[in-house]
Amino acid sequence: MTEKYFKVLIIGDPRTGKTSFMRRYVGHQFTDNYIETQGCDFGLKRIRRSPTELVGLHIWDIAGQDAFRHLTRVFYRSASAAVVMFDLTSRRSFEHVKEWKQDLDAKVAMPDGSPVPCLLLGNKSDLDQYVVTDEEITLMSQDLNFVGWSKISVKDYVNIDQPMLFLVDVILARCYPTFQARRRSDPEEIDAREFADSIELSPRKEDRKTSTSCFCFY
Repeated sequence: MTEKYFKVLIIGDPRTGKTSFMRRYVGHQFTDNYIETQGCDFGLKRIRRSPTELVGLHIWDIAGQDAFRHLTRVFYRSASAAVVMFDLTSRRSFEHVKEWKQDLDAKVAMPDGSPVPCLLLGNKSDLDQYVVTDEEITLMSQDLNFVGWSKISVKDYVNIDQPMLFLVDVILARCYPTFQARRRSDPEEIDAREFADSIELSPRKEDRKTSTSCFCFY
């Protein structure tokens, strides 16, 4: 069994659900109580990508408060990928996505100098008060070179694992060019894009309570 470990950042404005996302993803835990992150929090998630390959994600949950912004260069160091999170019911948090992504790209990069792969996640899809449209998210994601975006609900455990599995495949493809060819030739390998193909890309407004998933990749 081979093991590969990667550092993944979770960044974004306060109260967007970053810590809840990490705890839900890593330990299947959730609480409605808001816990303010002081500096940085950590989690470890192990994923079996094949019968012979284990991937470990060292997840760094970075505080969104301005008081910790001067530390982001230290926190970002050696990251292999990132998630920028915003609140679907907060226009302000969505507008700050550009600032977070630009800060990330300015402070960390892949060994070849290219930006680290980054997902855009819009949390709280279980609520009805959306203030951001799918079209706006798609445009933001493409303009800022995200590898994809997804609506999620940490509270209802909607779209938590699939986008991260996709991100793992992107990391592996960037760091190990032979991964894509090997995965296509191995029927036992799980392809994250199969998950994406099964998710409705543009749920109608009236269907949001029963169809809150949305996962778009490029």
